Amino acid sequence: MEHKKKKSFTRRTFIFGGVQAGLGTLILGRLYYLQMIAGKEYLTLAEENRISFRFIMPRRGTILDRFGEPLATSKKIFRLVVVPENIKNIQNSLDAIKKIIPKPDISWEDIAKQIKKKPKFYPTIIKENLDWKEVSRIELSLTHSPGVFVEESWKRYYPFPASTSHILGYTGMPSEKFIRKKNLPYFKHPDARMGKSGIEKIYDEKIQGIPGSKNIEVNARGRIVRELKRNPPISGNKIYTTLDVRLQEKIKDLLKPYKSGAVVVLDIQTGAVRALVSTPSFDSNSFTLGIDKALWKTLTTNEYGPLFNKAIQGQYAPASTFKMVTALAALLFGIITPKTTVYCPGYIYIGKRKFHCWRKHGHGTVDLDKAIKKSCDVYFYEIGKKLDIDQLAEVAQSLGFGSKTGIDLPEESGALMPTREWKKRVKNKSWYPGESIISAIGQGYILATPLQLAVMTARLASGKTVTPYIVKPTLTKLEDIKNLDPYYLKLIQESMSNAVNTPEGTSWKHRLPWENWKMAGKTGTAQVRRITLEERRMGIFKNNVLPWKYRDNALFVGFAPVHNPRFAISVVVEHTGFGGTYAAPIAKEIMKYLKENGA
Repeated sequence: MEHKKKKSFTRRTFIFGGVQAGLGTLILGRLYYLQMIAGKEYLTLAEENRISFRFIMPRRGTILDRFGEPLATSKKIFRLVVVPENIKNIQNSLDAIKKIIPKPDISWEDIAKQIKKKPKFYPTIIKENLDWKEVSRIELSLTHSPGVFVEESWKRYYPFPASTSHILGYTGMPSEKFIRKKNLPYFKHPDARMGKSGIEKIYDEKIQGIPGSKNIEVNARGRIVRELKRNPPISGNKIYTTLDVRLQEKIKDLLKPYKSGAVVVLDIQTGAVRALVSTPSFDSNSFTLGIDKALWKTLTTNEYGPLFNKAIQGQYAPASTFKMVTALAALLFGIITPKTTVYCPGYIYIGKRKFHCWRKHGHGTVDLDKAIKKSCDVYFYEIGKKLDIDQLAEVAQSLGFGSKTGIDLPEESGALMPTREWKKRVKNKSWYPGESIISAIGQGYILATPLQLAVMTARLASGKTVTPYIVKPTLTKLEDIKNLDPYYLKLIQESMSNAVNTPEGTSWKHRLPWENWKMAGKTGTAQVRRITLEERRMGIFKNNVLPWKYRDNALFVGFAPVHNPRFAISVVVEHTGFGGTYAAPIAKEIMKYLKENGA
């Protein structure tokens, strides 16, 4: 019996020992597998759980005026973000945040969509521009919330939005289409911005900079423990413009009494844009972090077009500011001589149609000089009877009409200089003689931007191919305009001077007070609708009895000083009335500013 018990114990011991040995072998085998075979894989997984990769977006380059005054820069801000890869239950974290930040920058639904759409290691912005109270409240309340951070960032800032927004433009988040096209992951970062309009858009690649990156260690709660590695970003390049922001601000104030208008000032000797202002304006700062829907609707439905850069996109009949072009073409093609005279009784008949001069009782007998300085319509009607529209277009195009100037801004309009071919192609109709007569005084189909009017003036003042630029010149050397007789050009310049500096001139009241720094110029009053004979008889065509949008546009173009032209200017004030009453005084104040400030 005792022998049997001993034998049974030995068997159990053997079986138990075998089981232990087997388990030990399994454990050793598993350890060998984990350490020697799958060790690298699990090490990688462990590192991925421990180390988080983040992009560091660069600071966008500063845009400055010609004196180094910042026009667009970046401000440091605080913001609340979540990083989904460090959060076990994203909905619980969002619910906790809602108690602290009830009003995020975008809706909670949009935040949830962004989190699902982007890679988990990309931060999603809850709210930007946090003040110190909000930062303190978040840090106290969400200390133990993994993947929720307050961090520093950069916000684009424009110090002079009312006077520079149309030129500088604004930035915004890249579109999905752009991100797919570029296929660069950092464009999905919440700090990624790109230029959407203006200089911000044209020079976007130079301003953007180069992103950096960092690897950070996080603990089990998803909180940052330390930074392991950093590749710092490279800030964007500075952009120096030709603008004078003090002059921009001056022009903004001069245009303030009017609902809508534009002014362009060019350096005749280089083509540099000293000022380019369009009113009403908008605030580029409103777009930096995403514009409010209500504000966007207000801007897009405003009848005065605050988002529209009238200086380069507005298309206006040049009216009497075009008469120098007509006169120059007539001289070049032998239609008139400087001594040719016309009698103006205040109207002219072309067939059965009566064409009126702006002066009801006429100007009497006028030659070329008097026709320009008094702005006699009848004189130019007579030219229009003999000057072919294609001849007029040839000279107009050499002075900048009918095509884009090439300025380094997006969405410039080429406006319109009609020809026979154009009308046949676009209207499928032949050109009529009456249309040449209207074209001779800058009405009809002819349209020009304020920038084109400034270019025309600069070319008339210099005889050179003046081409405007804000950052980088398109032409390093200005060439003489081909087929332009210097003698005829001198006559036009003298008549423009007489229009301002002699008592008979339409701008005599707005001459400059310096004998050695005179301004030459030409007023214009552009009709925006045809006046019927019945309206003339009843007197209801006058501006003060018409709705705003049917009133005449006031224009002025000029250059100074007369003896050595340095600056060209164009002024358009929408729907106000006579150019000599509304546009010329603005030009005078701008030229005074340039003279007094040694520009």
